[in-house]
Amino acid sequence: MNFGGVDGPNFRTRCSTTFTVKVKRNGVAVPADHVYVGASGQHPSSVPLTIDRAA
Repeated sequence: MNFGGVDGPNFRTRCSTTFTVKVKRNGVAVPADHVYVGASGQHPSSVPLTIDRAA
């Protein structure tokens, strides 16, 4: 999401080793090519996506 300079949410986990994200707009799943992850804006291979915590 991008609302005039707000580039999206930031998430931080402390105890979890993975983080799963389901993205919906108006109740409909958003396609992976509309989801951007990380500073480089990579698209996930699928949605929902699971991010593994870095050591």
